This record gives sequence, C-alpha cells and structure tokens, in this order.
Amino acid sequence: MEEINEQTEATVTAEEEVFTKAQVDELMEKERADFEIKLKEAEKLAQMDAQQKADYRKKQAEDALRERELAVSKRELMADAIDRLTEYKLPKSLVHCVNLTSPEEYEKSIEGLKSAFSEAVTLAVNERIRGAAPKLAVTGGKDAFLDGLFE
Repeated sequence: MEEINEQTEATVTAEEEVFTKAQVDELMEKERADFEIKLKEAEKLAQMDAQQKADYRKKQAEDALRERELAVSKRELMADAIDRLTEYKLPKSLVHCVNLTSPEEYEKSIEGLKSAFSEAVTLAVNERIRGAAPKLAVTGGKDAFLDGLFE
C-alpha cells in the first residue's frame, strides 16, 4: 500500500508545473491588464444608449472582419510568394523579405528581390571565374638554366 502512495505522489509531482515568482508576477500582470481593458470597455458600454451600443458593436465586428480578411490575404500572398520564389529558383527563405501589405507592393518586392538576387549571383560567378591575378616570379636567385642562355 505504501508503494502505491509513493508512486502516486511521484506521478503528481512530476506532472505539476512549477513557476518562479517572476513568472507568476508576469502572468498576474497580463491578467490584470486584460481585466482593466475589459473593465474600461464595460464602463464605456454602460454610458451608451441602445443605438450607440449597436453602432459600437457593429464597428467592432467590421474591424474584426477587416483584420481577418487582411490575415487571409497575407497568408495567400505568402503562399503565392513561395511558389514564385520556387519558380524563379530562389531560396524559399527569402519569403520573409517580400512585402505582403498589398498585391501591388508584393509584385514590386518580388521582382526587386528577383533582380537583386540574380545580380548578386552574376557578380559572384564573375568574381570566381576571374580568379586571382597571376603571381610574378621574383628572380632574386640564380637559375642554372637561364644563366646558360644569356652567356
């Protein structure tokens, strides 16, 4: 019986999450900030009449819808950007360099990224092809072969 209790206690302590005082304070501060926001919202609504409340809630719903539409649009542009980068044989990690605020900005940034990357690759290839300048031989010592030619 004692073994079972020890196992149960060990299991309970292994599953418990331990927080430091700083973590608890941080969680409490977040909760307090959320509560204050909700309290201000409730006070604001309490001072409004029925028509004002309806207008206010309608505006909030429209704002939330607009935010969701922007998020969906951004995800669609990001997916399209990954496809375009793959099509141009560019690294997918460059997707974070693409401006996704609007379709026009997206087009500008993807084309600018394509041309800048191509230009950088061309410069690097040309630099590598060119190679190092040939080294000149320093003739400070005696060379038996050359000495015999000029005598």
